[in-house]
Amino acid sequence: TQQNGKVQVTLQPISNESQIPHWIIFVRDVTLEERLQKKYRAELEQKEDFILALQKAQAELEQYSKNLEKMVAERTEQISHMNRLMKALLDSLSQGFFVFDPRGLCLEVSSKACETKLEGNPQGKMIWEVLKLADHKVEGFKKWMTTLFSEMLPFEDLAPLGPTDYPHSKGLNISLDYFPLRGDQGQIDGVVVVATDVTSLVEARKQAENEKEYAKLIINIVRSKNEMGRFVRESQS
Repeated sequence: TQQNGKVQVTLQPISNESQIPHWIIFVRDVTLEERLQKKYRAELEQKEDFILALQKAQAELEQYSKNLEKMVAERTEQISHMNRLMKALLDSLSQGFFVFDPRGLCLEVSSKACETKLEGNPQGKMIWEVLKLADHKVEGFKKWMTTLFSEMLPFEDLAPLGPTDYPHSKGLNISLDYFPLRGDQGQIDGVVVVATDVTSLVEARKQAENEKEYAKLIINIVRSKNEMGRFVRESQS
């Protein structure tokens, strides 16, 4: 088949004894070189486009990186602010508040009131240590805890079976309540323990019981005034 090609013609004069000029004509086929040159030029242009695309992508990546750093810093500040706010809210509570996980390990979330209500910071301790359970009660507590997290029975039915009070060294009456902390799938990820000082309430109940008994005594005296009168007279005589 007929194909197009390209040749390079070069003329070069030569000297001789006669005055008639002579020339050497060089004819060289440069078709292949022309094709290769076009090919390399196209590849080079393609590479240049690719390099420009890479440079553009790099600039966009650097800009995204800067924006990402800004976003991360803003998000970190938001999280830090939320943590400070949550800690301030927890510390404002008069109740002891902390969370333990399925292993029984107390997490970093706790209220300042734990230091007085539970006589220490529960963070990083095992729950049975925080509640000062006797050694012979720890195994039973672990079984209750396993049942609690596996939800073999409703949480509301199992929670009251746990320790109901804390043995405070200063004689305070500290009641304990338990609440589930659930994850995205509804599973129990932790248990919230709330320790409440009910000393005044217990004392008020005792006082109310004493007053009730005293009132019953007065009523019985009034109802049996004749017998009481006779008892007084006999006692005097």
